[in-house]
Amino acid sequence: MYISFLKRRILFSFVCILACIWNVGILNAQNTPSSEKETANHYFAQAKEALQSRDTETALPLIYKADSLYQKLAFPEEIIETKLLEYRCFHFLKPISEWSTPLYQALSFEKKLEKPSMTKVKLYAALSTNASLNNQSTVAHYYGSKALSLLQGEHLIKDPEYQAFYMSILYRMGKTEERQYNYKKAENFYSQSLEKARRHELPFYLSYGGLFKTYTLTNQHQKIIEMVEEFEAKKYAQSQPAFFVYDFYSYHIDYLIKNSLYDKAMKQSLALKKLRNTDKFKSHFYEWFLSERIADIHNFQGNHQEAINELLSTKALQESLEIRNVERAALLIKLAKYYLNLNDYKNAQYYSEEALTVNTQTQRDTTAFHMPLDLDNIKKAHKNILLDNLLFKAQLAEKLYAKTKNNSYLKTKKQSYTTAHELIKRMGKLSDEDAFLDETQFKNVYGNLMQLYQQEWQTNKDQKTFDSALELRLQSQYVTILNELKDAQQRKDIDSIPFIKNSRTTYQGYNKIYYFWGQEAIYVLHENNTIQHFDKIPLTTQLEEAIDIVSTEVRKIDTIRNHKAHQLIYEKLLEKYIQPDLKTAVLLDDKLHLIPMSSLWIAGEKQYLLDKTSIIHITTALPTKETSQSEKALLMAPFATHEGIFNNRLAKSADEINAITPYFNHTTYLDQQATKNVFLDQLATSSIIHLATHAIANTEDPLLSTIQFYEEASLDPTKTSLTLPEIYNLNLNADLVTLSACETGIGKEIKGKGVQSMANAFTHAGAASTVMSLWKVPDTETTTIMAGFYNYLHKGMPKDEALRQAKLAYINSQKDYPALQHPYYWSGFVISGNPKTIQHQEFPWKKWGLILGGVFILLLLFKKPLLQLIKK
Repeated sequence: MYISFLKRRILFSFVCILACIWNVGILNAQNTPSSEKETANHYFAQAKEALQSRDTETALPLIYKADSLYQKLAFPEEIIETKLLEYRCFHFLKPISEWSTPLYQALSFEKKLEKPSMTKVKLYAALSTNASLNNQSTVAHYYGSKALSLLQGEHLIKDPEYQAFYMSILYRMGKTEERQYNYKKAENFYSQSLEKARRHELPFYLSYGGLFKTYTLTNQHQKIIEMVEEFEAKKYAQSQPAFFVYDFYSYHIDYLIKNSLYDKAMKQSLALKKLRNTDKFKSHFYEWFLSERIADIHNFQGNHQEAINELLSTKALQESLEIRNVERAALLIKLAKYYLNLNDYKNAQYYSEEALTVNTQTQRDTTAFHMPLDLDNIKKAHKNILLDNLLFKAQLAEKLYAKTKNNSYLKTKKQSYTTAHELIKRMGKLSDEDAFLDETQFKNVYGNLMQLYQQEWQTNKDQKTFDSALELRLQSQYVTILNELKDAQQRKDIDSIPFIKNSRTTYQGYNKIYYFWGQEAIYVLHENNTIQHFDKIPLTTQLEEAIDIVSTEVRKIDTIRNHKAHQLIYEKLLEKYIQPDLKTAVLLDDKLHLIPMSSLWIAGEKQYLLDKTSIIHITTALPTKETSQSEKALLMAPFATHEGIFNNRLAKSADEINAITPYFNHTTYLDQQATKNVFLDQLATSSIIHLATHAIANTEDPLLSTIQFYEEASLDPTKTSLTLPEIYNLNLNADLVTLSACETGIGKEIKGKGVQSMANAFTHAGAASTVMSLWKVPDTETTTIMAGFYNYLHKGMPKDEALRQAKLAYINSQKDYPALQHPYYWSGFVISGNPKTIQHQEFPWKKWGLILGGVFILLLLFKKPLLQLIKK
């Protein structure tokens, strides 16, 4: 009995021990995650606190520790919040190109969130803001819209951050639309943001300032008056942040100056100057900047001495050379300009040379006006201000020559413009900005140099002068395109490119016409195998109006006004240079890019220019690389049966693709197969690329232009659209790229870049030639012309002649329908680049025939020995 009791006692004890072990295991299993979560929360809180004081060295390691623990525990919401904190940290530590990394890492966890949350809203808002900072407005709009969509539901309204985030995202959407020049949409978002801020007593100054800026940009005079009156009545200058007050007054002053309301602009500037002297604003407002604006207003009013006195009183001019060199140099150049307005050449010359000394930090004799500037010896200088200085020096030299007739001033004028050209070339290679050279500066430099070369040509008509002018024209076409090629490996040293040789080789046997649109004239360089011209065509009001009519009224070609415009352009810019027995290559400039040259109506001959000659556009004089000889065609139509976000499918695009397929070894992708990733994967091995798709041409901000691929509402725009910067950085191996899409050949005319268009970008990415459109081309007629174009290409015609014959064949096919012969239907497509024929890799029947024939003869000759060998 005792033994039995003992056994039961031992068994009971054993069970108790097992139970304890089990309970301890359960407790550990329950307590460990809680402990790790608390640790992660602690790291996160510490990182957040450190980041508030911008202590990124402390914050970032803590962020990584918290992130690691949250990922181990599989807490998606906390992971995203940590990534957002990392994104904020990156603002202080990383270049802007890397800021998005933690955000896109966070996106992989966003789908694991089971329900809408403010964390999702924050992530979308951050992605939108980051895209906007990187000039990706389409992406910014996409994520901003997703954030707004979540906020418009009722599930988040009780969140304490709800209203503030809602207001902020509305404001950001306004900024996005503003950057795309969609001012009406921007105004709408700013208004909603301001209304929400006021209703919920949130800080309103960003929305208020954005709305006011939009009014000034769109010249809404009455609304501007009302906002200024409210600003003054409610004394916002005393209650709102200094930067907002400064920006508000600045927008208003700029608006007043733009509308020549100089008295009001002066009154507002002086009020701001008085405000600047108060304690609150002393640390914010730059005294020199405000004085410069006041001086400008004096200058616009013709009060040049008052402008001089205002600038001379600024503290910036009294400081040592080591402080504010950039600002001081800019003020010194302005002083020189104001003195020149008073015909005070001595002081104008003195301050011009002083500006060079300050900006370049080199010692120059301020009386040595004719001393050339050696760019190689300048180690540090603000290049935009240096360019402004050189342009002013050239202007001053011209006035001094007019006064003294001393030829040394003419030499200095040319020398200054030539140095400016060299400086521009260097700026293009180094700049990471989207624009470092405005149109006025460009026309100043190259227009004056063209004029000087043209004057020399009138005197001597020698080959050296012609080639110098042609080299300048071709370099000016390329000089700032360097800026668009963000990848340094794609940038080519402009001085190592044989522009003239490349152009003459590519268009050998062609009648070549190079245009340059200057300040007061259009310069024409014309050459073929027998003749050269270098002419200056006065840019009259009538000629400019005619160019505007032809480029904007393509549908109205049959009107008397339109016929007169066509005739004037032909007589002034083409008649002297066109030779019907030669094909034509043209390098266009400025508004001339938008003229469908082949549709110019020649009234005296009652025919289009298309009837006289083929026309190919010169987009670049870069060397043409050897392209793929695979003859493989990549054919894509993303919207054949699919509408996408455009709600507009291209019903004939599949027919267009099918019409091309008989002629080439092809790979075809339609609808959901026609994705951006497929395009990028296939382009390196494709000799012919044909895209029948939608395109968006942003003429105000060309870098936002896109080509669209298959898309769904849920897809990030970066995965469905190809932007202009992305196109520039492609590495193509294509003999021909055809952009059968709307407006692929138009864009904003940027001096030195030509039209910033998608076609231009494909050319610089390595396409030997490109077919592009100048307007929204009709679907059915496009299919007919494209089928004809590829048919003639396959027959061995050069590309420009193939497009010409396709257009002529289309016109002839519509004899029974005269309305459809209108140039609107056929002249929208133009071709640029290398015109050479596409080499077909035919099956070598003759070669294999000879080989098989030789084998047959050998068999006959050695028939007996072979039979004997077989028998053995």
